[in-house]
Amino acid sequence: MRFVFLFLWVFPVFATAQTIQRDELDKYTKARIKETSYETLSMKFAEAVAQRVKKVDSNIYLEIKLTLGPVYSITEGDLLYILLEKDESIPIPCARGGIASGNHSRYGSTYTGAYLYKLSGDQIEKLKKHNATGLRIGLAGEYVTFDKVKEKNALKLRKALSLVTE
Repeated sequence: MRFVFLFLWVFPVFATAQTIQRDELDKYTKARIKETSYETLSMKFAEAVAQRVKKVDSNIYLEIKLTLGPVYSITEGDLLYILLEKDESIPIPCARGGIASGNHSRYGSTYTGAYLYKLSGDQIEKLKKHNATGLRIGLAGEYVTFDKVKEKNALKLRKALSLVTE
């Protein structure tokens, strides 16, 4: 009975853990691609940020999936700021922008898009060692701020970076 209780208590932790979703050689470009699953980074009401880490050959990217109420776009060069535990902020320029696509229902509309941010070696090391505590995402002249990144979500980002850089 204790084993069953322990299994039911621990299993959800592993069921939602960050995992490698893709690890293959692209047949067209011959690039080695390794990427993790998407995991929530921060949420507030109708707004959410999910992340995954992608490695293409030796380049490492943070892919952000952003859902907001109003339509928005992110252009190449717009900055993502990640606030770390010691109030250090890491600015990361967008490498691939775009316009969010809409999801409409009788309850309202949301817009979602996925954007790539190329990480430098120094940024990767800082993100692997320190938890993210907040985000500010540049939106073509404006920005949206997520002041709270839960510790469990920050640890998922650190794990994703470790999985891809192993």
